[in-house]
This record gives sequence, C-alpha cells and structure tokens, in this order.
Amino acid sequence: MNTNEEWMHSMPEFITLQEMKHMYLFEVMKRNKWNRTHTCIEANISRHTLRDAIKMMRKLGKSIPSSYYENHRLSPKE
Repeated sequence: MNTNEEWMHSMPEFITLQEMKHMYLFEVMKRNKWNRTHTCIEANISRHTLRDAIKMMRKLGKSIPSSYYENHRLSPKE
C-alpha cells in the first residue's frame, strides 16, 4: 500500500471538509519540517491562511511541536 492509500485508510469514515483540510496541512507541515514558507508553497496557500489554520488546529487539540515555535520566535499561545 502506498502512502496515499495508507492516509486514506487511516481517515475516519465521516470527516468534515475543515477537518480534512487541517489533516492535509498538518501532514504538509510535517513533510516540510514545520517550515511555513515551504508549506505555503506546497499547499498553494498564503501565510495568513496557514497561520489561521494552525490556530484552529490548536483549538481542536492538534499538537504543534515546540520546534515550530522556536524556529519562528513565537510563543505557543500566539
């Protein structure tokens, strides 16, 4: 099974479009080692959109690694 098939099989049966977007962005961020610029280029979104998605992911309980905040001089509460 390739990576795309594994990803599809790991998804819950019912998922909202917003949840799917956040899952996708989270995977793109991990693949780009939490580099916002590279993530935005790969996902074809603005940094503002990514920032809003990260805020929403945090509200939904997604764990964002502390290295993301250290690399971008942010506090985990931003």
